[in-house]
Amino acid sequence: MATSTNSALPAENRPGRSSTVSTDGTRIGWITKGRGKPLMLVHGGGADHTRLEPFAEALSDRFAVHLVDRRGRGMSGDKDTYDIELEYDDIAAVAEAVGQEMTVLGHSYGGPIAIGAATRTDAIARVIAYEGWPSLAGSPPSYELGDTAERIQALLDSDDRDGAVTLVFRDLVGLGEAQLAEMRTQPSWRARLAAAATLPREVRTEPTIQMAPADLAAIAAPVLLVIGGQNEPALRPGADQLCSYLPDARVHVLVGQGHMAFDTAPDLLAAAITAFVEATTPGVGR
Repeated sequence: MATSTNSALPAENRPGRSSTVSTDGTRIGWITKGRGKPLMLVHGGGADHTRLEPFAEALSDRFAVHLVDRRGRGMSGDKDTYDIELEYDDIAAVAEAVGQEMTVLGHSYGGPIAIGAATRTDAIARVIAYEGWPSLAGSPPSYELGDTAERIQALLDSDDRDGAVTLVFRDLVGLGEAQLAEMRTQPSWRARLAAAATLPREVRTEPTIQMAPADLAAIAAPVLLVIGGQNEPALRPGADQLCSYLPDARVHVLVGQGHMAFDTAPDLLAAAITAFVEATTPGVGR
C-alpha cells in the first residue's frame, strides 16, 4: 500500500488545489473541479493536468474530478531517477489523500499507471484505462523504438522543445500536419512544451511496461479498457488478453473514435464513464 501523508495539503494558495507526498518524498499536486462521486484523471505523456481540464468541465456536474499533474510537471515535483512504479505510488497516494472510493481514469501512458496504482492501495474503487495498459510480464516490447528517444533528447539539448513534442506526435502517435497545427492552438500545447523534458524517459519506458499475471489477478477493482473504434483491430487482442487475467474487467469500444475522444467525442466518452461507475460495485482488497 502506498504511504503518503494521508491528508491533502494546499498545493498553492488557490481554491481547489491540493497536494500530497508520495513514497519517495515527491510532492504530487492536483486540482479539483465539480461535485459528486470522486473521479481522478491521469493524463498521458508529454502533458500536464491542463490536457484533460476541458473534459473535466464536462463531467463536473456529476463527479468531483481530480486532475493530477504526474511527476515532473506542473504542481508536482520530480527526482533525478525515474521508474514508472513510482508513478503507481503517486496515484495511490493521491487516492488515499482524497480518502474516498476513487475511480481512476488513465489516458494513454496514464492507463498502465492507473492499473498499477490499483495494485498499491484499496482506495481505488474502479479503474478506466483509455488506450493504454501493460502487457504481460515476459512479453516482447509492444513496439520498436529505434533511435526515437535519442532524437528527442538531441532536440531538447538544442533547446527545441517544439521540435521534440512535434516528433513524438508525428512519428509515434501518427498525427498529420493539420492535426499538429490544431494541437498548437490548444492551451495544453504550452504545458506540453513545459513537460518536454519528461518525453525521453517515457518514450523509452512505454514499450516495456509489463505486469505479472498474479499482480493483475490481485486487483479487486472493476476495470474498464476503452478503445477507439478506429484502433480496435490493433488494440483489441491485447485488451482481451489482459481481461482474461483481471478478476472483473471488460472492454468498451467508442464507435468511430480514435485516441483523442476527449476532444472529438467528449459526450460519448463521458457517457461510457458514467455507465461504468453506475453499473459496478467498488472493489475491496487486492
